[in-house]
Formats: sequence, structure tokens, C-alpha cells
Amino acid sequence: MSRSEVLSMAGRVAAPHAVVAIMGDGSLWTRQADWTAALRELMQCDVDR
Repeated sequence: MSRSEVLSMAGRVAAPHAVVAIMGDGSLWTRQADWTAALRELMQCDVDR
């Protein structure tokens, strides 16, 4: 699924103010991929608020 499809589906099925967890078969912190880097950056930005 594309990013927009995932976010659209999450918006339809998640309760208001819900938290969404991204799960996979590897480590989000050590996997070197564009999407994991973007997600780490997003999560770290939220922590820094």
C-alpha cells in the first residue's frame, strides 16, 4: 500500500486521537530505508515537542 492509502485507511478505522503503531519484521531503528528514516524522524519530532 502507498503512504496515502495507509494514512487514509488509518483515518477511517482509528478512533479520534488514536495512536497508530507501525509493525514489521525488522528493527525500525536499524533498518536503512527511506520509509524507516522518515518514520524515525517523525517520531523523534513528536517526542521533542
